[in-house]
Amino acid sequence: MLRSTWWIPVVLAVAACGGDGGGATDAGDEPGADAGGVDAAIDAPVEAAAPTYPVYPGCDAPATSFARTVTLDPATTTLAAAFAQKQIQPGDHVVVLPGDHGAVAVSKYTNPELVAATAWIWLDFQPGAKVQSLDVRDVSSWLVTHADVSAPSTTLASFSGASNMVLADSHLYTVEDASSWTADAWINLASNGISVRNGSCVALLRDKVLDTRFGIAITSDALARPDTSVKVLALGNEVANFSGDAM
Repeated sequence: MLRSTWWIPVVLAVAACGGDGGGATDAGDEPGADAGGVDAAIDAPVEAAAPTYPVYPGCDAPATSFARTVTLDPATTTLAAAFAQKQIQPGDHVVVLPGDHGAVAVSKYTNPELVAATAWIWLDFQPGAKVQSLDVRDVSSWLVTHADVSAPSTTLASFSGASNMVLADSHLYTVEDASSWTADAWINLASNGISVRNGSCVALLRDKVLDTRFGIAITSDALARPDTSVKVLALGNEVANFSGDAM
């Protein structure tokens, strides 16, 4: 089974391919809700300063200050549960404490209050904080940093129809050690890494995608938005140990 590494130092990608396959053009150097109580610690108002992150030229940069801080301890409230209970609002700095925060699924149907948001949400993962997957659809303005995402037979981070999304300095992998995997496991057990479909203004920065079927897929069906409006910046990512395509 192929076990390779791709370093992706600089990619400005505009997807122009249909179907489920991944595709991107390199523009060179141009710039299920989880169980858990509803008992998040909320401090408001308070400003929380975020680092700055590059984005595709012409796209909105993430906010550097936030209206309030929400701290999530999975012993009482997981990240998945907080979204399911609509506890997280635009303008929140969400401190995700160590532990398993479940499979996060957010869409215009589950969280209509997050659609077309202009105030950013910062999901600030602390060391040891994990989610099984991030499935984000048709919402706007998220900064996700230092996420640890791991589960078999899924897509670890999916952004579909989403805009103004930044995933930075995150670790996405099917299992911690795939050295004993058979050929069948590399096909049927391995998760896909990152998928961006019909999105606009998405930045993937310094993420590590390991032990997956496919690494990073950027696609458009030209229906939700024109291909030329799909703007994705992929910078400094590493894709290693994959059985399909890296990107």
